[in-house]
Amino acid sequence: MPSVTEPHAKPLAAARRAAAIDAGIIGVGYFVAELAGVLLSTPNAFLTMWPPNGLVCAMLLRRDRGRWPAILLATYPANLGFALLYGQPVVVGSVYWVANVAEVTLAASVLLRFWPNGLTLREPRQILGLAVATAGAAVVGCSIGAFATSVWRPETTFDASAFSWWAADTLGILTFAPIALTWDHGRGADGRRAIGREAVALIVVLIALAAATIAPIAMGRHDIQIPFPILVVPLLTWVALRLGVVATAWSLLVFNSLTILRHLHGLGDVFAAGGLTPHNAAALQILLGSLSVTFLAIAAAAERSRDAVTSLMPREQQR
Repeated sequence: MPSVTEPHAKPLAAARRAAAIDAGIIGVGYFVAELAGVLLSTPNAFLTMWPPNGLVCAMLLRRDRGRWPAILLATYPANLGFALLYGQPVVVGSVYWVANVAEVTLAASVLLRFWPNGLTLREPRQILGLAVATAGAAVVGCSIGAFATSVWRPETTFDASAFSWWAADTLGILTFAPIALTWDHGRGADGRRAIGREAVALIVVLIALAAATIAPIAMGRHDIQIPFPILVVPLLTWVALRLGVVATAWSLLVFNSLTILRHLHGLGDVFAAGGLTPHNAAALQILLGSLSVTFLAIAAAAERSRDAVTSLMPREQQR
């Protein structure tokens, strides 16, 4: 005789399977993001930006709380594999994982407290909320991580390790979380047509900036300089005012990554000589984080203004 619960068994099993696959994909993405963080950092020294926490924080905000444990547990093998790959003891890598989990869980919980339906990032106050929650939660993560580092490597100071961790995590979340939160945000057909040419122009400009940055590094030509800030700041202003939060988030990802790469190879515009050190890296991280919050807030305000105008148009047409 069939069980009374049989009709519900298959949908439940399918839901669990989908949740497991989802968590697995996030775990793989976490490991890839860890490798990206290494590419944007000083070898065997310090991290300038830590993308994985931005990815996981965004995924927690986009998923039901019941799926959080699976997502967080899925990041442990990735974190442990990364630790072993770069010569960290298992215990230290595990403590680092606890620090990262505590950080993103706290940030997501605080944000959902104020925005229970999730973040769309279409309001300036949500951008500011993301910045404040991220900076505050990173204090918890950096305290745990710096303690583990100071025990593992006694030659490092707690203060220096804590600030480096805090700045890298904060910048990583502010750079990568907006992309993961808004990647599927679409516009109407009219909006897509209106920004089509501008979006294509943006892609061409971003590719050109990337080529202008990577080519001198690949050729070892430090004498080739381009006025990077003079080009990028007006570009980000145009993108924020015209193309919205999604385009701004992607543009900031390219801008922040290229800026860090330029400084790592001595081509920087803020600290051109000698590459990055822990001291000048902190100033660069704060600068990039501040610019990210500023341009995302401008983009959110511009989108909200356009939405208000669009909502008023049918009323005007009825008169």
